[in-house]
Amino acid sequence: MAQTGGIKESLDNFRKSKIAIPFGLVLSGFIAYFLLIVGSVLFCLLPAVIALVIFGLPRYFGLTNRKKQLIWGTVLILILGIASGLTYYSVLKDEVPITLHTSDNVLTGGGITPFRGTDAANFNFSVIYTGTNSTPHIFVTVYNYYRASEGTPYNLTLDQSYTGTGHRYVFNSTFVSSIYNFGFSYEKSDNSVVSTTELSWGPYTMTNDEILWSELRAVPLTMFLNVGLLFYLLVLLTWWMERSKKRFEAQGGGSVRKPSPKTTEKFVCSECGSEVPASADSCPQCGEKFEEDDRPPAATTEVKAKSNEFICSDCGKTVKETDTQCWNCGKKFED
Repeated sequence: MAQTGGIKESLDNFRKSKIAIPFGLVLSGFIAYFLLIVGSVLFCLLPAVIALVIFGLPRYFGLTNRKKQLIWGTVLILILGIASGLTYYSVLKDEVPITLHTSDNVLTGGGITPFRGTDAANFNFSVIYTGTNSTPHIFVTVYNYYRASEGTPYNLTLDQSYTGTGHRYVFNSTFVSSIYNFGFSYEKSDNSVVSTTELSWGPYTMTNDEILWSELRAVPLTMFLNVGLLFYLLVLLTWWMERSKKRFEAQGGGSVRKPSPKTTEKFVCSECGSEVPASADSCPQCGEKFEEDDRPPAATTEVKAKSNEFICSDCGKTVKETDTQCWNCGKKFED
C-alpha cells in the first residue's frame, strides 16, 4: 500500500511539472499510431479507442484548454492519416502476384498477365482444370481495392489452343484505373462451389505515383471521418458537461455579490489576457491552470474598486452595484 501511495504521489507531482503536457502529447501520439498498426484485433472499436487516447491522455497530463485540445487533436489526426497512408503505400507498391491453386489441386497454375498496365490494357486470367467434369463452371472473382467490398465474378472459357496437361480456362478484360485482387473457384454440375483459391494481387492499373497520392488523399480523410468526429464529440461533450455543472451550481447555491476591498491584487492570464484574482488557481475564462511561476510580478496589476462597485465571484471583473448580472461572464446576481 505504501508503494502504491508513493507511485501515486510521484505521478501527481509529475503531472504538475512543466513537461507533463508535452509528455502526454507524445505518449498519446505513439499509442495512437501503435493502435493503427496492430488495431485489426479491435475492428470497429479502433476509431473510438484512438479518439479516447488522443483526448484523454493529454487531458490527464494537464491539457485542459479546449482551443489547444482542438488544435492538438486536428494536427495529430492529420499526422496519423499521412503516416498510415505512407505505410499502406509502402506495402501496396511492392506487392507481386502469386500462382494460385485450390487445396484439392483441381485448379492449379492460376495467374494473370500482365500484372501491371493501364486502364486500356487487356488482362488475361488463366487457370488449369484437372477435374473429370467435361463442362465445369470455372470463374474468377475480382475485387476492387478502392471502390468495392464485394468482388465481381467472371466466367472463364476453355482455351482450345492449350495442349498441356489438363484443360486451361481463360478470361480477358480491361479494368478501370485502380488496384485489384482476384481468386479462382469452380463448381460441380449441381452448382455447388467445391473449392476456392486464395487471393492474389492484380491487376494493377495505377502507377506507384498514383497509388501514393490516392493513399495520401483517402487515408487522412477516412481518419478524420472515423476518428476526428469522435474526438471533436468528446471535446464538445466535456465542454457541455462542465458548463451544465456551473449552471447547476449557480442555480442551487445562488450567487451573492460580495463587496470588494478597496484594493484587489490581480494578474493577467498569459493565455487569454483576462484579469484574474491573485488567489485563483486557474483562469475563469479559458481554464488555464496556474502555478506560482506563472504569475510574474510584471503581470501583476492593482485594480481599485469604488464603494459602489463589486467583484464578480466567477470571473473577477468589476461590476456596478446596480447591475443584475456580470457584463463579462453573464453571472446573475442575487440581492
